Amino acid sequence: MSGRKSPEKQSIFDRLTDHTQYTGAHKHRFDEGGKGRGIAGREELVNIDGSTESSARRHAVEKTVDHVERAGRKPVVQGALGQQKFGTQAETPITIWLYRNGDKHFKGVKFIVKKTIRNVEQFVAEAGKSGCSPKSGVIRKIYKQNMKTIIKDITEFEDGEKYLCCGAEKPQDDPEHIPAAFLE
Repeated sequence: MSGRKSPEKQSIFDRLTDHTQYTGAHKHRFDEGGKGRGIAGREELVNIDGSTESSARRHAVEKTVDHVERAGRKPVVQGALGQQKFGTQAETPITIWLYRNGDKHFKGVKFIVKKTIRNVEQFVAEAGKSGCSPKSGVIRKIYKQNMKTIIKDITEFEDGEKYLCCGAEKPQDDPEHIPAAFLE
């Protein structure tokens, strides 16, 4: 034998400190003689000679850890993570103003069209909850400020614009019944 005790007769301390038993990334933390490499066993070290790097003089990067085992693995998080600047990176929602048909004193409701709202039916349900339902019934049609164009798709909403929510009735042609803030 090479002077080592058999695994059954070694103490727990001897077994835990035996560098030949380490596997995976940890086996690179020791040299062939069993001496620990310190930080060199965990990171790449760059030898800098005090001068700036040029095409004639490159700083040597010593890869002290063999990364061959990781070559086929993909990163866990893919995409633009770490490329954006600050905060949560999300698309800006569209902000619109909704007005109730036939209520001339209604000041309007600021409504945010989030990306979670995918169609007009979902929009109508959310707009009804915000207090913009017509006097009678539920929202059936949504008109642009020209009161001729009906919104049929969620992509037709424009940021900062005003819209009139109507039930089964047509929008009031009489300016006395249209909210004053909608006409401005």
